[in-house]
Amino acid sequence: MHLNKSNNINSLQLKALCINLARTGGKFALKHYKEQVLVSTKKDKSFVTQVDLNIEDKLRSMVSIQFPEHNIFGEENEDLDQKSDYTWYIDPIDGTSNFIFGIPLFGTSVALRHDNKIILSAIYLPAINLLIYSQEKMGVFINNKKYEYKRNSELSSTTLVVDCGKSDKARSDYASFLTSNADKFRSIRQFGCVSSHAILLNKDNLNLSMIISAPSHDLFPLASIYQEAKFKLFNRYGEEWTTSSSDLIACKKEISNDVIKCLKATKW
Repeated sequence: MHLNKSNNINSLQLKALCINLARTGGKFALKHYKEQVLVSTKKDKSFVTQVDLNIEDKLRSMVSIQFPEHNIFGEENEDLDQKSDYTWYIDPIDGTSNFIFGIPLFGTSVALRHDNKIILSAIYLPAINLLIYSQEKMGVFINNKKYEYKRNSELSSTTLVVDCGKSDKARSDYASFLTSNADKFRSIRQFGCVSSHAILLNKDNLNLSMIISAPSHDLFPLASIYQEAKFKLFNRYGEEWTTSSSDLIACKKEISNDVIKCLKATKW
């Protein structure tokens, strides 16, 4: 099911909630940005702050008030699985390390999955006031302006933006890709915030995004946005991306064959 006119009231409620969740989380994070906050270290060696926890509690409550039967999967708390066809994925602060260290690339990301399709997503990066959201079969909107696809023809003029998971294996895989392919791109950047890869849609020469070994709440909002922007999506092996993938490689379609060659040349 996609959000069409036959389900108009529900679709408007879902879309409004998705955007409101991202904005609410991002604004709360910005309010406490550069403050001294309580920081803990999780089992995967990543940081979590009291602000992360407070935001997720707030966003879960907002979902439950409007749609009490829906599932909620967040980064910081146990999954709420009520066997609904609808599941919300929430990352209260994507880029927590950036948030802690005063780097302005952090934000709240949200996605809504119906059965096996991501039908809505929203990312809000409050420090740069950037809201990007997507709706199935309706496209992508950047600060409420519809995104227009622009062609890109050369891998050599492309900047690769890459982030990877915290595990030693994820970092090793990232190193393997760079060993095989670093000379193929104009430059390589690491943002430390998966959601901020959506900035690519605002820049003509930032046409390749790679996230290695990340959880669903990181991947789904970004994947939905790239799909609606008509990017090509793959896993690390150059196969078509699915919701079961733990990686996400997204690029403009004109360079997709070259990207697949790079992926297949890597000893993962």
